[in-house]
Amino acid sequence: MFFFLVLNLFLFSEEPYCVKRSDHILERCGKNDDVALRGLDSSHFPKDMSGVSLYKSQLVKLRVEGINFSQGYYKQIRVKGSRLKKCQFDNSNFIGAYIKKSNFDNSSFRGVRFSAAKIENSSFRGADLRGANFDRAVLMFVDFRGANIEGVNFDKASLVSVQFDEGIKN
Repeated sequence: MFFFLVLNLFLFSEEPYCVKRSDHILERCGKNDDVALRGLDSSHFPKDMSGVSLYKSQLVKLRVEGINFSQGYYKQIRVKGSRLKKCQFDNSNFIGAYIKKSNFDNSSFRGVRFSAAKIENSSFRGADLRGANFDRAVLMFVDFRGANIEGVNFDKASLVSVQFDEGIKN
């Protein structure tokens, strides 16, 4: 069966991408946000996805490593059961995101806005979070051990069983 999983990703360049599952390549196609990506791995993405918009999209059970997602627009994105290791998300917008049971170990989130995000049962071990903003975020059972949290803003954030190098914060 010739099956296509079409995914529309709106880029700030106004030239979106589609993923064609059958041949594991990205090609240009019509723009659209609010898409669902399920069970994809690194072979479905080019190494540079910087500037992509996945507004209100769903990432479920992705297994991705070493992809550049910097300067992306991920407002109100839902990420569940995914592993996005050694990826770059620098200067991206995750405002209002919902992240659950996901792993971002050794990824870079410098200057990322997680304002009003809800993050549960997820790992950011060894991640570079310098200058990230978690104001008004809800963090439950999140692991930041080994992460660089220099200059991170946790103003008015709710931290429940969050692990840092110096222990657990409640």
